[in-house]
Amino acid sequence: MIVPVVVAVELTGTPQGVRHPDCVVEVPNTSLMKVVDNGVELHHADGSVQRITTPDHCHHDTVPSPSKLCAGASVVGGSADWIWNTDAVPSPSCTSPPVENHALMCEGDPTSVVIQGNGGPQCLSAHSACNFHMGNIFQLDFDVSILGCAGTWAAPLWMTPDEWGTDGPSSGEIDMLEMCPTDALYSNFAGGGTQKKWSSADVNNFHGHTTMWKRADEYGEQGISVTTCISADMIDGACPEVGAAFLPNIYDQHGCHDGNCMYHLISDIWNGNDGDGGYQYCASGQSHSSGGCSLSISNILFDAVPGTFEGKCAALTRPHPTPPPVPPTPPAPVPQPTPSSSACSAHPSCSELHGDCCPTGDGVTLSCCGASPSPGPVPSPSPPGARCSEHPGCSRLQGDCCPTTTGVLLDCCNGEMLV
Repeated sequence: MIVPVVVAVELTGTPQGVRHPDCVVEVPNTSLMKVVDNGVELHHADGSVQRITTPDHCHHDTVPSPSKLCAGASVVGGSADWIWNTDAVPSPSCTSPPVENHALMCEGDPTSVVIQGNGGPQCLSAHSACNFHMGNIFQLDFDVSILGCAGTWAAPLWMTPDEWGTDGPSSGEIDMLEMCPTDALYSNFAGGGTQKKWSSADVNNFHGHTTMWKRADEYGEQGISVTTCISADMIDGACPEVGAAFLPNIYDQHGCHDGNCMYHLISDIWNGNDGDGGYQYCASGQSHSSGGCSLSISNILFDAVPGTFEGKCAALTRPHPTPPPVPPTPPAPVPQPTPSSSACSAHPSCSELHGDCCPTGDGVTLSCCGASPSPGPVPSPSPPGARCSEHPGCSRLQGDCCPTTTGVLLDCCNGEMLV
């Protein structure tokens, strides 16, 4: 079957939507069309590539250009460390024609995914190979480019639980970015929560950033917030949280409440001929002919519990700077010895003496031992005969004994003086 594809919907000097015969390229439904400078490339099922040059008047700003995707990086085939699967996973959202997976990546970024539609009826989808538990993630950031997608139902990046249930609004699905309805870019939750329309985002030519948070509210319930912005409005690598789309209590949704709370990422363009209720609502029950809707998602990074993503999926974990080394703990001060309670210096009336007084080394408790420890007065010159050394009974003591400097006559003063 041959599918006519309009390379440019809006032609110079002609009303929007009028097809010019020079700008129609016939593409087999088994081939992939990529818009390139001055024409298109047809990538056929047998591996061959056909280059078709189109006139200048076929090119318009709304026509996807690979150089505008991936922030200017080359669009290439998936590498060995690419975190996206190459399988085509059927979906009730887009059933005709069958789902295809032509996803590519931004060169050098294994987290990225690029999907390029040819403008005709297609069901294009790619699923991430990295599953994660919702309880292990706290924040998600990524860059997005959307080109030529006005009127097309596309979801550049969303996440679904393993167990979706039967009711969209309570499923726990998180559509970080989706053209549903197809008139603009939205953040929504399959009909649940509070969706947000990003009116300033031109889905024919948008380059921006999206941030998703999981945060506890005042009641301790973990809700999901999503905002989209341009790079000039980012703060510390994230969009401002003001005016976010919001889903309360993610753990009360079917995917976690009744399921295993495991999620994975998906990117798709649903421009088919038939599908379920979502197709009827979002795509108005019909495909949209255009120059081709193209999108790229790059630099996908999660703040997550360590070990949430392993192997090649570890590329999804945001790197954090290594903290500076902890300075060594200074040694504790050496405690000073506490005077023994028997020391003369521990008793006010004995403080002029040296050694032990209460008792002495011979077991004698001097009469000056009655007071509790405290600093004593500054010593004054000893009067004649007051020195302990002048009395045999006090000769083991030092200082004044007969009397002491506080006027106390010690018991050891009885007896002859030593001269």
